[in-house]
Order: sequence, then structure tokens, then C-alpha cells
Amino acid sequence: MKIDDAVGTAIQTTQAVLEDMVRTHKGEWNFGSMMTCYRGEEPVAMLVLPPNRDTLLQTAHIAARGFGPDLLALTHDSFVASAPLADAKDPRTGKLWASNPGDGPGPLQTYVDEFGYDGTVVDCLVTLVVNRAGDARVEPRPYAVEGREVKWLDIVPDDAFYRDDGVRAALKKMMGLPTLDQVMPGAMPPWAADLAASDPDRTRWSYDMVTVTLIESEIGAGVSVALFARKGSPRDQMLRSRFPRAQVIDPARWN
Repeated sequence: MKIDDAVGTAIQTTQAVLEDMVRTHKGEWNFGSMMTCYRGEEPVAMLVLPPNRDTLLQTAHIAARGFGPDLLALTHDSFVASAPLADAKDPRTGKLWASNPGDGPGPLQTYVDEFGYDGTVVDCLVTLVVNRAGDARVEPRPYAVEGREVKWLDIVPDDAFYRDDGVRAALKKMMGLPTLDQVMPGAMPPWAADLAASDPDRTRWSYDMVTVTLIESEIGAGVSVALFARKGSPRDQMLRSRFPRAQVIDPARWN
């Protein structure tokens, strides 16, 4: 899977999810984050997470090592200034917005905390795709909610938006860590390593199953994990023997 293709798929999927959520959800709603892991051309796992940065990073760390993805695509709900940071000023102070506030709460965050999304700062779906080589691409989709409709805004963030923040830097580092495929053979008794090597596909699928169980037990409530498998394939049969039907998705139906 190429980065550009993954970005396009993530944007298409998450925009549809957000529009459906706004249109149908009663009461308060929150998009949170969606993460998809790819090996080769195929998606292998999709995760839906609550709007919590620590939970996102903990889950991404387990997913990057456990699912062994070649590419990880993450979309999370964030915000951007409605005008380029180089030109726009914080109405509270009359000073230019800080162009790169770092990991702590910057002026945009404190403004949202105080005034919400009033047009000075707007909602934004941010899609980040990272591969094992450390290549990354980030794409913003600013939006506003009007009643039960999502209006996608023609706002282009300035260059500061595209710099690595804490989340982007962390995901790049995680994607450089050894995966279960790389560490498990050395941790097994020789007979177990030989058995695993004799059927690498089923061994890899079992690692996927273990990773789901680990995320569910370590992260807990608020995180949903689904695995992808072609309908009727050996992988599909193996996964369905362990997980509920709704937790195993045919990628043909997902796309």
C-alpha cells in the first residue's frame, strides 16, 4: 500500500464516518480517532479510539509492534486556526499565534478550551500516515458542523501545521521498533520456533489475535478493534473461530 493511497482511503472513510455520526447521533458526539494497519496491499486491523492522546499513543505502540504493519494510517479530531498562523492573531492578546507550541497546551488549545470553535479556531480531521521507512504524510480536513450536517472548509493551514508534533514523532519512532515477527522466534524454545516457521501465515495470524487480546486487556474500555480477512479464506476461518462475526471484516466490503 502506497502512502498516497492510504491517505486517500483514510480521508474517504473518516469523512463518511463523521458525516454519518453528525447526521444520526443523538446528544453529544465525539469522533476520537481511527487507525488502520496495513501489511502489503491489504488492511489487517482497524481500531476506533476515544479522544484521549495517552490512549491513542499506548494503543498505537501495541498495534505497531503486534500487527507488524508496513504502514499505519491514523485520523484524529483536532483543530486549526481559520487563517494562516503567520497572519492571524490571538484575539485575546493581539499577538500572532505561536507557530509551533510544542507538546504542551499551546494558544490554539487554550483558546478552544475557553471559547470553543467560534470560527477563529475550527475543527479539523487530521490524517497521518507513517511507514516503516519513516516516511510520513499529514493531511488536514477542516470542517464545521451546522445542525446535522458537516461543512468541509476550504482552509489551508500554514507550514507550521505540517511540522512533526508529539504524536507524529512518536508514531515514526514506534514504526521503527521490532515487531512480534522479529522478536518472538528468539524468545521461543527451538521446537516452538521451528513449528512457527513451518506455517508462517498462521503464526502471523495468531500474533494478530494475541495483539487484539492485549489491546482489549491493557487499554480496555473505549477502544474497539476489528481484523480484516477475505471472506471464506483460511485467515477468515481462523479469526472467526476466536472472535465475534462483527469483529472480522471483509476488506472488499469495507472498501
